[in-house]
Amino acid sequence: MVNTANGNKSRVVQEIADDAFRDDQGNPTDHLGLRLRLRDFAYKELAHNEIGDKDRELVVSTQQLFKYRDAAETMVEQLESLSEHSITPGLKKRKRSETPPDQIASGDEARYVRQERAAKRMADDDPEL
Repeated sequence: MVNTANGNKSRVVQEIADDAFRDDQGNPTDHLGLRLRLRDFAYKELAHNEIGDKDRELVVSTQQLFKYRDAAETMVEQLESLSEHSITPGLKKRKRSETPPDQIASGDEARYVRQERAAKRMADDDPEL
C-alpha cells in the first residue's frame, strides 16, 4: 500500500526480474519457475477471511513452461503453414465452366408423379402398396 495525496493505492512489487525459463539455445533452465498462491488473486481481507491457512501454492516449473511454450510455438507454425498459398505466384487459373441447369424431360414428370403418390400412400399407411 502506498499513501498518496488522493488516498491509499495498491502497488505491485516485482520479486524476481528477468528470470528466463529458456537459455540462448532454447533449452529449459534450472530456475524455480512460476510460483503463485491463491492469495495473489484476491485482496488481503478476502484472502485472510476465506482462504486463511488453506492458501495453496501453484508451481509451474521451467520444464513445464518450456513444454507449454514449445507446444504453442508448434501450433502457431502449423497455423501459419495452413495460411500459405500453394499456388505459384503469377499462375493463372482457368475459370470454372458453368454447371448447366437441370432439365426435366417429358417422361420424368410422370415418374415423379408416381413416386409422389407412392410416398403419400406409404405415409397414409395404405395397404395397397
